[in-house]
Amino acid sequence: MYATVQALALAFGTRELSQLLCDEQGLVSEPLLSDALNEIPLDGYTTEEQAAIQRALLRANTVLDRQSVFINGHLTGRYPLPLPLSASTSTPLQECCLALTRAALSDDGDNLSELVAEERKFWRKWLKDIETGKALLQGVNPTSLGGAEQQRLTGQASSAINWNNY
Repeated sequence: MYATVQALALAFGTRELSQLLCDEQGLVSEPLLSDALNEIPLDGYTTEEQAAIQRALLRANTVLDRQSVFINGHLTGRYPLPLPLSASTSTPLQECCLALTRAALSDDGDNLSELVAEERKFWRKWLKDIETGKALLQGVNPTSLGGAEQQRLTGQASSAINWNNY
């Protein structure tokens, strides 16, 4: 996984993250999320709030996992996976995962702000550039596809029959 829920909170703030993770009952509050992330005992919260924060954190981790798999789908043809720890925790990959996760946690496309949509578009393009070799990951050597040069016919193949004799 290229990012954590704690990294999401650091990047976008606990207020925004609590709003993204909020359930229909409105039980996931900023203080509750902050306490859960800081591993402070949740004894002062109701059992419903404690259950809601557990579901919210599970949802956040699930989305982070999905986005990491999505990122790996673009990296797999170009780089050996899993990436070395130094590369997998690099700023571009983490920022990409955070931005894609932020957009995915916005449960309604109509509520997705232009900024979040533009960030998602930017990082998806970056991943396509990685996949096609237009961009490279720092500190990781790309691998060739299949270990051999790929060749494609660009014109009509010549016939094995000598048509001049007919």
